[in-house]
Amino acid sequence: MMNDDKKENLKAEASGSAVNESYENVIRETIKQRPVDKRKVLRRTLMTVLLALLFGAVASLTFFFLEPVIDRNISPENENAMTQITLPEAATDEEITPDKMYEDDEELREASVVSKDTDIQSAVDQAVKEMTVGSEEYKQMYSSLRVLSNEAKKSVVTVTSVNRNVDWLNNTVESENTAEGVIVAETDIRLIVAVTGVYLSDAEGINVTLASGESVDAELLGVDDNTGISVLAVRKSALSEKTLNTVKEAVLVSTDTSSVAGRPVIAIGSLTGEPGAVDYGIISSASRILDMPDSWYRFFLTDMNGSSSSNGVLFDLNGSVIGFIKSDDNAASDPGVITAISSAGVKGLINKMSNREERAVLGIHAIDVPESAIEEDDVPGGVAITQVEVGSPAMDAGLRSGDIITSAKGTAVNNYQKFLELLDSAHPGDIMVISGKRPGNEGYEDMRAEVLLGGG
Repeated sequence: MMNDDKKENLKAEASGSAVNESYENVIRETIKQRPVDKRKVLRRTLMTVLLALLFGAVASLTFFFLEPVIDRNISPENENAMTQITLPEAATDEEITPDKMYEDDEELREASVVSKDTDIQSAVDQAVKEMTVGSEEYKQMYSSLRVLSNEAKKSVVTVTSVNRNVDWLNNTVESENTAEGVIVAETDIRLIVAVTGVYLSDAEGINVTLASGESVDAELLGVDDNTGISVLAVRKSALSEKTLNTVKEAVLVSTDTSSVAGRPVIAIGSLTGEPGAVDYGIISSASRILDMPDSWYRFFLTDMNGSSSSNGVLFDLNGSVIGFIKSDDNAASDPGVITAISSAGVKGLINKMSNREERAVLGIHAIDVPESAIEEDDVPGGVAITQVEVGSPAMDAGLRSGDIITSAKGTAVNNYQKFLELLDSAHPGDIMVISGKRPGNEGYEDMRAEVLLGGG
């Protein structure tokens, strides 16, 4: 019986092994590796490469066209590198020289010859009568001045600085200070504003209100502590089309001369504490000079009423900016009148700050050699150094007080303003070659210095 059972079990195991072997054979016969279609693989590879090239080309073009826009929005500080700002030049007024005045006097004398038989007093009375100015003439004159001032106002802006402090109750207190400035340049993407009368270095926010009444945020480009002038930038993309069509850039007068005394001017700004005020008057004096290293700023004294906090802009009758209203703390004159710093003296400074460029430093004080010294004492004409700053590049190069500069950077120099223009065109690290004369035992001797300009 046992043997029969064992035989049955052995048959079953043999049968199972045969079935498993048969199943494995079926599997091996059924699952076969699929043949590779080389043409299809090649087509897909080529398609992938073409799509990658197309994507790369589209991405490159997109980046090429959008990169400047993205860069301007994310990194506004790079705008200076892309767009060099140059302040516009004013039309040069024809200055009345003494020779010209003499010629005019001769013409007047010839045109007004009075015979011996003519009563001289009657002729004088007749001339005075013909020169009488009536109310209509005054109306016409002030109407013309109003037109000029309204046109000038298009370039005037109000600058507001915002500061936040904490009072003794730990409450946040917001304070604002305002001053009147002017648009001095315009690029494709920005308006450049110069202003005095408000300290902006520590401002937590700066706002500019333009002639249209629209207000926008502004970016501080630079502050000069010597003159109190700050330069700002306003993005044109933040302004409405109406504002862009209303505002205009002003032109800064370039010629700095004392002969402007007696010239009619228009003052626009916060003259006695109220913003947007307008006054008409004359420059009564232009003899005050603010002597700073590598600088020479002329102050104008006017006959217009002002205050110690007056700020704004002084325009001439051509509509050009002739000065920035600023109190002259060192003046011995009446503080109740408007004073201004000449725009010609600060034009190079404003241009540097507009481009965020560091000014080249030489380290001298200087004046023009007076005509009387040239004629009477045989002093060479040019720029006389009155003082050399200790440790300055000028001292390191051997320049001395008493040296007279006659040329710089290969250009003849006959006045200090021309020399400062050449210095403003230089950059820190430049070698500036200065030639001139130096007083010696036997008169003036040739002098030459190569100055490695500093920065500051």
